[in-house]
Amino acid sequence: MLANERMPALASLKARAAQQESLLQTVKSSLGAPVASAVLAASYEEQTLTLVLRSPAWASHLRLAAPSLTPQLSAACGHPVERLRIRVRPGASPPGDDR
Repeated sequence: MLANERMPALASLKARAAQQESLLQTVKSSLGAPVASAVLAASYEEQTLTLVLRSPAWASHLRLAAPSLTPQLSAACGHPVERLRIRVRPGASPPGDDR
């Protein structure tokens, strides 16, 4: 593959990364501190907002709060959020640092 054939793919990847970073900042602003510091990544696809958290404790906290957070996050993101998916990034938090 020639370098100029890769340019559209790289531009698309760069645009997707910028969209995800923007979404992450929107989600963090909506959640506020200290929860925002636990959110490592966010993505949106097919009316599902996926949040990646740094610890199982924060993941449990957000799972319990999901029914009230979903409308708030939907409004903040400007997309209909029908489902909030919570994931934990393994090894993202040092042992004993659950919150």
